[in-house]
Amino acid sequence: MVDGVLALLATLGALVATGLLVSRAYKDRLLYLIAWSLTLVGLSLALAAMTLGFFLGYSGPLFRVMEIGAAMIGPVWLALGMIELIARYVQVRFAAWLFAVSYTVVALVILVLDPLKASLTKSLPKPGDTYDALPLLLIDGAHVVAVIALMGCAGVTAWLASKQDREAAELLIPIALVALAGVLVVSGTRGFLPGPLAVIALGAATGLVWYGAMRTIPVYDEDDYDDEYGDDYAGDQAAGYEEQGYAAPPPPEPAPPPGAPPVSPATKRASCASPSRRPRSCASPSRPRRPRSTGPPSRSRPFPPPRPPCPASWAACPAPEAPRAPVAPTCRPPAGRSRSTRCWTAGRRRSTGSPTTW
Repeated sequence: MVDGVLALLATLGALVATGLLVSRAYKDRLLYLIAWSLTLVGLSLALAAMTLGFFLGYSGPLFRVMEIGAAMIGPVWLALGMIELIARYVQVRFAAWLFAVSYTVVALVILVLDPLKASLTKSLPKPGDTYDALPLLLIDGAHVVAVIALMGCAGVTAWLASKQDREAAELLIPIALVALAGVLVVSGTRGFLPGPLAVIALGAATGLVWYGAMRTIPVYDEDDYDDEYGDDYAGDQAAGYEEQGYAAPPPPEPAPPPGAPPVSPATKRASCASPSRRPRSCASPSRPRRPRSTGPPSRSRPFPPPRPPCPASWAACPAPEAPRAPVAPTCRPPAGRSRSTRCWTAGRRRSTGSPTTW
């Protein structure tokens, strides 16, 4: 009865831990979390079978579920998740996945179909007294490979942490906990421990795997994200990318409200008289733009076309200052007289006002 109660409590705890880890693995989609979730599923099934066996008595299916879940799937996929977590070469991870999947499939078929050779009671059965040689060989091989992989991964992580490897130092404690869980799983399924201790070992292994998996999940902080990616875009504002944009279109001229008296020509001429208050509509749309002169006038350069006459409605509107045309040679003064430099400079240049003797 005590063994059954302990097994029931361990099963409930294992189911809770399995649900949490499976939901986190489904959310993060990390391969080592998927492998460890399968490990917890196997341990939970084994504990459930042990609970039923302690209360109702063991049978062939319960014994097979216990051995497949805890003795085969648990240690193999626990070691696979460890290798997937710390291995930095894709070849190593691929070889680990290939071995784990193929070994699990072959062992699963043999453990399900191989006949049992002993009768079962309410006490915890030992694999050596129930299975034949081939299933025992597969279970022993799985345990040896799992223990070597777990101890090797823990040793490599500790060595890298001693070399000031920051990632290895952060993973050292979770890997040590998971490696200890693997040792407990192997001890609880080999028949070395009595029933209550075997149940406690498997339950403790379930908790260690869950806690170690939670410690290895990266936690993203908003401040860390800003510090990591903020420097990449720090020069955008200095380069002017944030201030660039299309120029806003000029505001349309307000339309007169309905029913308002029309603007008289005198009012319009008064508003056009001041250059600072001249509206956009006062400019002459038909005035051509003269080319910029870059040198003294020459006979080969054509003169600009004459300015068109201003309409009568624009008579009071002073036109904006137009570029000056090149001065014709007829502006040469008589000999001995002075003139302004305006007479011989280009049309767009300003007069210096200083008289020059020709």
